[in-house]
Amino acid sequence: MLRLAAVMCLVLSLLPVKISQKAADSSTIFLVDRSLSVLEHEKMIQAYINAQIERKGKRDMYSVISFGKDAMIEIPFTTEKKQATFHTSIDRNFTNLENALKVALTYFPEEYHKRLVLFTDAEENIGNYREISLKLADENIMLLAYPLKKQVKKDIQFTRLHLPNTLYENGDILITAEIDANYQGKGVIDFYGFGGEVISKEIVFEAGSNFYEIHLERGTVYDEKIVGEVTGAGDENPHNNRATAYIHSEKRPRVLVIGEESHRRNVVALTKSLGMAVDGIRAGGGNYTITDLAEYDQLILVNVSHHAIGKNLEEAIEHCVSRLGSGLLVIGGENSFALGEYEESLLEKMLPVDSFIQADQEKANMGLVIAVDASGSMEDGVIEKLALAKESIIEAARILDKEDYLGVIAFSDTVEWIVPYKKSPEDLEVASSVNRISAGGGTLIQPSLKAATEALKISDTKINHIILMTDGEGEKEGYEDLLQTMKEEEITLSTIAIGADADRRFLEKLSDAAGGRNYFAENPTEIPRLLTEETYVSSRKYINEREILPTLKGSNNRFPKDMPSLYGYVSTTLKEGSHLILATDLEEPLLAERNYGLGKTMVWTSDLVGKWSANWIAWREMGEVWREMLNTTLRQQSLHEDKIEVYLEGGNLHLVVAVSDEVENVTLDTIHASNLTSHNTMLQTSKGIFEKKLGLETVGEYLLNIQVNLKNEETRSHKRRIALDYSPEYDIKLQEDRRQQVFKDFTLIDNNTEVFKHPLSMKIRSYREAKGIFLTLAIIFFLADLWLRKNWRRFWT
Repeated sequence: MLRLAAVMCLVLSLLPVKISQKAADSSTIFLVDRSLSVLEHEKMIQAYINAQIERKGKRDMYSVISFGKDAMIEIPFTTEKKQATFHTSIDRNFTNLENALKVALTYFPEEYHKRLVLFTDAEENIGNYREISLKLADENIMLLAYPLKKQVKKDIQFTRLHLPNTLYENGDILITAEIDANYQGKGVIDFYGFGGEVISKEIVFEAGSNFYEIHLERGTVYDEKIVGEVTGAGDENPHNNRATAYIHSEKRPRVLVIGEESHRRNVVALTKSLGMAVDGIRAGGGNYTITDLAEYDQLILVNVSHHAIGKNLEEAIEHCVSRLGSGLLVIGGENSFALGEYEESLLEKMLPVDSFIQADQEKANMGLVIAVDASGSMEDGVIEKLALAKESIIEAARILDKEDYLGVIAFSDTVEWIVPYKKSPEDLEVASSVNRISAGGGTLIQPSLKAATEALKISDTKINHIILMTDGEGEKEGYEDLLQTMKEEEITLSTIAIGADADRRFLEKLSDAAGGRNYFAENPTEIPRLLTEETYVSSRKYINEREILPTLKGSNNRFPKDMPSLYGYVSTTLKEGSHLILATDLEEPLLAERNYGLGKTMVWTSDLVGKWSANWIAWREMGEVWREMLNTTLRQQSLHEDKIEVYLEGGNLHLVVAVSDEVENVTLDTIHASNLTSHNTMLQTSKGIFEKKLGLETVGEYLLNIQVNLKNEETRSHKRRIALDYSPEYDIKLQEDRRQQVFKDFTLIDNNTEVFKHPLSMKIRSYREAKGIFLTLAIIFFLADLWLRKNWRRFWT
């Protein structure tokens, strides 16, 4: 029997058996509201908690967590007596009590008595305490609350600005201002957003809610942002005096043209002639966000390089096209597509064409010699010019095709062939050789140009080109014979002047005489981009400057059959799935389009400056052709009467969409002015009714994009704007019922309460693993069985 008992104990030790027992120790969380509305209580709370910690027992475990919008641990659970300080950085603009309590519940250790001490004014303005209150009751936690009261100040706030949901052309506007105050007095409301005019109204207000109406005539039909500001005599809180509202109206299509002013001039004129509203900016001319670009139905890039666009603008464009349905049209030129370094960029991903083309034996091969200054000055300064020049040479070598030739010369007061001139050297060979260039000596330009010319003279290439990079001054005379030889051998020369010490005027004169281009790298970091650009341009594989007669592709009736000729375009490759509308004589894309997300993109690979497209710009049909191009990609405004209601409650957004058709789902994209975005699927609460409630992340303006996806696979898109003008912490319309709801679930404490001595009414049972007990019993039974077997005869006798 003893052996059987030992075996049974061994079996039980392998099972997840636990023994229930009363918890011996307690754990306490001090949960501290640090939002703006209770900021003045922070030092008092800190002193109170430290006094409690000093009086705790040795085995009492505690933690300190602070919260605003988010919750962060100030002191992890410990039994040591530590000085409590608030050192974490939280967002004080909101109070999210629901989230703070969720964090505290999950942080409590098991098998301990649990005590929660909450310091708050209970003015929750994001989240919903009711969602967590039932769980609190089920968790056997002792709930203590120290109520905090706000300091009472004279305060008048602009609670809400009411505008009509829809505005008809030349219709009146009824503005209703909702003003709340905790005292009575006189003030002024100023309204902004009417062509620079400020409209003011003097008011007399009472304590509580006040409503004021203004009737205004309106002559425009655009979406309007109207801002109201209230000033009250004696107001002690200026943070809540502003409110913003928007009118949604049907309007003319808005187009944003991005590019240098000289490049976009014709595009702007053509677009305005169609009655569209047009704005123009330089590619680097402002910090445009998603919410800024979302105002436009069409975005047009005119001869813009990828470098000039910048990451933020590129990402904003992509979001507007893919998620908001904006159109994107890219116009070519010498800074676009491959020449503008679109390869493998987010911009290229959107377009119907790839920037790079496959090697084509029919296109002219190139002989290129890069002559780089290796004098001592190329290593002067904080940024090593020579290191950047070497990097740029390695990148330029990767651009060349297998039929091209390349040589690299380093010059100072001597000339050295770093990469001997030959056909298609391997990338690794070029990188290894170029990285061995070291700086030293003076600057002699002529010998390097002569060496390059001699190599190109005997080269079996159709294009022969030299690129000279230098940061100093070389010989200024004696180039006549060399330039004559280069002219006879059809060798061209381009120059890159590096830094302020370079002789820019001489280098420009030299490149002009040799039929090339000149560049200036004011900052050495520009060297790689400029050399890459020049390599593309000089290869002539991408720029096609000859007379071309466009041809219509497929059964396309949108364009006239008789079209004028062009004198150039940039070569690209049509992507699979894209639609080719016009092609060149080499069957390369001239005009192509594709769907991208909810929007459409289109490319025109010629220019619209007039260098290549003079005949088209002068063409009588150009206006209609341009209209067709824009209409193809223009964001389509929904004319369907889906009903949309948007309102704010504290920091919570409520959205209701009523749809009469058969709907698959309704989605909501929320975009803040800082490009902070969220994507949500709305909840269907009844037939045709979809709702969404979410907490806004921060103060500021928001764009809401509502997408109604029908079961017949059609999509309707609606755009609305809202603004959270100030932190809800400054809202004086205290929801007393919410405050009472919170505190009724807690036992209220004050300065006289001894937290750690407060009786724990909620008893917790802990559970101990029984494995050790069963193993011990198994050993005892086993040893007892051995003893009895050995001594049972003597015991029996």
